[in-house]
Order: sequence, then structure tokens, then C-alpha cells
Amino acid sequence: MRYRVDLGRVVSHFKRCNLLLALLALTSPGISAVTTALADATIVVNASTTVTQSDSGDDLATLQNIFQSANAPAEPAIGQFTQIIAELKMKRMRILQSDIYCDVDAYGNFGTNQNSVFVPGGCYPLAWHLQWALDNGLSPHVAVAAAMPPSFVQFGPAETWSGPTLDHYRVYAERLVHYIATTAFDGGAQSVVFEISNELDIADSEPENWNPTDPSVFALKPLGPWGRWLWWTKPSYQLHQWPPLQAHEYPYGDDAGLAYPYGTDIRRLDRQISPVHKIFADKIKALRSQLGSNPNYAGKTIEIAGPAFAGLSFASNSGYPTLEEGFLDQILNSQIAGGQFNADLDRFSFHYYGSNDIYIPTESPVPFASLKLVTDTIKAKLETLGRSDIKLFISEWGPTVDEGTDINYSHKGAAWAAAFLTEAVAQKIAMGSYLIVGDGLTDPNNPSRRGQASLMHKEVASEGSIHYYPKPAANVFKMFARMTGTRRQAIVSPTGSNSNLGAFAASDENSASVVVFNYNRTLVFQNNDNSLPDTPETFTVSLNNLQFDGDVTIQRYQVDAVTGNLKAFLDNPGHPDPNLQMVQTTGRVENGQLTLPQHSLGLGVTLWRILPLH
Repeated sequence: MRYRVDLGRVVSHFKRCNLLLALLALTSPGISAVTTALADATIVVNASTTVTQSDSGDDLATLQNIFQSANAPAEPAIGQFTQIIAELKMKRMRILQSDIYCDVDAYGNFGTNQNSVFVPGGCYPLAWHLQWALDNGLSPHVAVAAAMPPSFVQFGPAETWSGPTLDHYRVYAERLVHYIATTAFDGGAQSVVFEISNELDIADSEPENWNPTDPSVFALKPLGPWGRWLWWTKPSYQLHQWPPLQAHEYPYGDDAGLAYPYGTDIRRLDRQISPVHKIFADKIKALRSQLGSNPNYAGKTIEIAGPAFAGLSFASNSGYPTLEEGFLDQILNSQIAGGQFNADLDRFSFHYYGSNDIYIPTESPVPFASLKLVTDTIKAKLETLGRSDIKLFISEWGPTVDEGTDINYSHKGAAWAAAFLTEAVAQKIAMGSYLIVGDGLTDPNNPSRRGQASLMHKEVASEGSIHYYPKPAANVFKMFARMTGTRRQAIVSPTGSNSNLGAFAASDENSASVVVFNYNRTLVFQNNDNSLPDTPETFTVSLNNLQFDGDVTIQRYQVDAVTGNLKAFLDNPGHPDPNLQMVQTTGRVENGQLTLPQHSLGLGVTLWRILPLH
């Protein structure tokens, strides 16, 4: 999770077909007849043609599963997020950095160790985050192993530990995963996802005494809570080179010049994440077997995910495989040098933000090229290793990491989110977790973190009252969450040379829905330049082969520059409502066909929901 701007990135825009099609002005029974000029595009939904791109076979459920989780709130806002959880039909809660004070004493008792005071029992703040998730009907997804337990600091970096100290750490790992799983299952959760590590490819904090012109004064962060993330590795192997983007590109240390994987990335794989992944994966696997034989936990599931890298090694042109490929070799392939760990993995997790393209450049004009580069590379690697059963899990995502722009709280991020979700399904991503539920407030002198990729913005009034407002991307998730049924074919046919429109449709015997988005990469990501023209496109939507006839209710929802847009609420004196708005009309389906009136949409997203009147 980022409560800071780690790195800026930019993403490519949605692929568009160039088709010429004459469009006739159409009328639909039950809707007032309209005569319009030639539209920019027509969208035809065929409710008799099922579209399947996901591995699950259910594209709509997969798409929803990518946004139905987010990081736990940064503060214990009890009851503040009940509505957004319900509207998005959220399933999971990601819990990050909550195990920072978890520890075991010399006798193996589990508890909290803060300020050198050990209290056996539960571990805080992990305990209240778990309870918050359970109280809201959410299954926990917990990141572990990113911090060294406080009592182990005395032993120095983990690579120098003695055998008994390593065994004691294994006891800690066993107690931690047992505490998380049993707390979750006893509290009603059906599943637990353990994610081993978090962004260890870019997690280096700014060194102590940071001075870019004099590296000799650098000092590593101390071990322990909120200290060094790369706590496994010997200090002599630490590359005092910052920012961390550089750290994966060059051979270094006493192994420089040796064959991969020892000639590069030495602290991050065999001297960092792979050993700790092995320890936790073994303990989670054992726990899964133990609880699986307990009838009280019948039907409960435990999954192992990792390594939660930010993916920047894909930007390297060093000629070496990416960190991600090296990680998979080391833990899954016991037949190669460096593949000595032989650990379990159910889901390959990684992070992705819309601004990634600035650090993962491609020469291809294909939209979301950086995302496709990551997914294609990992899928190919898993196939080579005979592990295509491992699913892709985008365990942290959002429109941009650049919190200094308006992308995450304007219609720009909404348009990107809709386009991204459809692309993620096409790239076989099975599950996801948005950055965070609500704005993280860590600085009392900076009451607003509106630039974060969060679902809800926290506004503190002058008298101290608190209000939460949805960000536009959250409104888009509400649209997709309202859709039911099976994904259907939706063809966008521009009448001119190009179009920025995309569509996603679903239907069943009781409803039909179509999301249309106007996504333009330049308007979203070009330097927060609000002077760029936001050009609307006109289009019609025709639905064919619906499974019902007769009178229908037509509900339309929209997010654009002025509607359902937190930025408009914050910037405009009239403060237009930032919540998702609905306009309702009626129509009539005859012979399974319905054509909606011509509509105009600028940068943004629209949902039509058609429901029979009974």
C-alpha cells in the first residue's frame, strides 16, 4: 500500500477498431421517437452470444472479483464504510502492515511486542483489522513477512541467524498464520488469503542521511517495526543505491559476474524473499492440512499468494530475466541452479497502476501494453514450469500512484478503471484488490488525501464533523456490481476513423445491462492538464435477442466531468452530488429487441440497466 508517492507511471489507452458503418436513426416502441444526426458510433449487444475470456468461464463474476476487495482503512472508522461494502458486494479485505508488532516470546507464546513489552494473546493492530473485516462480512487477505518481529532485532539480519534462531522464527510464522486463520474462520469467514511479502522490489525506504550527491553517508534503516523491509539480507550485501528502481538493473555485491540468479538481484531472491517465502509457505501448507481434517472448518479455504512485486523489473533492459521470473524459478523449479526452495504457491500476485507505462515502456501501440507484458511473461513462465494452474492476482491496483494529480478523484480515473477492468479480464486476471477503502490520514496538517487511489474521500468540516464521499472509480465499481447474468457480445462500430468508446454487457432472463466508457489516454494522463478538450462522442445502443419482452424500466447511471464526480463536488461552488446518480425512464422490448435513444458521453462511464415490469 502506498501512503506516499513511490514512483510515477503512465498507461496506454483502450484499443479501438476502425470500422465504417452507416447508422440509421432508430426509434423504439415505448420510447419517444427521435431523429438525430449521424452518431459517432453504434453499439450492438447480442444477448444470445456469450463471451468468455476468463479462466473461470464467468467474465462478469471475474470482473467484479477484481474490485471486490481493498486495503483496510487507515483508521478504525467503525460503521463508516458499510454502504460502500454493500454496494460493491465486497468479499475480501486486504490487511497490510498490521503484523508489525506481532511476535513470540522465548517459550513460543504468540502476542504483541511493542516498546519491548510483550503481551501474550492477540496481536495489535492486526486484531482490530481482522475484527473489522469479520464484522463487515469480509474474508481476510493478509500480507505477512514484510517486517522483522521485534524480539528478533537483537539477532541482526536473518541471513546471519543461527539454526536455533531460524527454528524460533519458524515457530513465529506457525503461530501467526494459525492465529489469523482460526480468528477468521471462527469469526465466520469462508476463506483466508495469505500473501507472502509486499513490494519488496521497490520497498527500500529512503536511506538514513539520504544525500544523492554523497552515497558514502547513507545508512540503512534500522531493523524492526517500521524499519528495514529487506531485513533478511546482510548489510554488506545491501546496495546503497536509491531510488530502488536502479537496484534490480545491475550486478553488484561479491557475486557480481556470476551466472544468473547469483550475478544479479542477490538480496531480493535467494538472499531475501525466497527463503522467507519457503518458511511461510510450508507453515501455511501444514496449517491447511491440519484445519482440513477438523470438521469445524469443513469447506474453509486457505490460499498462498506472492510475491506482490510492483513489477518494475519489467522496465530493465539488462538482459536478465525479471525478478518475477527468477522468483518463480527459485520456488517452483527444483531442477535448476537456484531453484532450491520448492515452495507452494496458489496465486501469483503483483501490483499495477495506470501510470505504469512510464516505467514499463513498450513500442507496441496495443492498449494496456505494460499490463499485457507482465501477464504474458508470467503466464509463459508458469506454463514452462508446468504450473498454469497458478492464477493471476492483482493484489493492489488503481488509476495512478501520482497523488499530486486529480486522476484518482475525477472522471479521468473512472474512465481508466472501466477500460482497465475489461482488459484485466481479457488478460486472465482472476482476482484483485483496490488500493484502500478510505483516504489514509497520517498527517494532521494535511487533512485531505484526495489524490489517493481510495474508494472513499474523507472530508473534515471546520467544526470537526466527518463526511465520506465516493470517488468516481468507486461509482464505476457500483455500476459493474449492479450487473447480473452472463457476459454478452457488445460490438462498438465507429462511423468515422476512430472512437474512444468501449462496452461491456451482460443479461439474463430478468435483466440486461451495458456499460459504455469513453476512455482517452491523453486526457487521463497528460500532466493533469485540465485545459485539454474533453470531447463527447454520440452513440446508440441496440440490444437484440433479449430473454424477455414487454414493458421495461430503463435505469441510466453516469460518471463524467460533472456527474458522480468528486472533483466537481470539491471544485465547483454548487457542489454537485458526488454520489452515483440514476435517471429512470420506461421502454418496451418487442421480439427481444430494444434500441436506446442516442446518447452523448465525454470522458467517463455510463451504465444502462433494463428491467422487465411485472
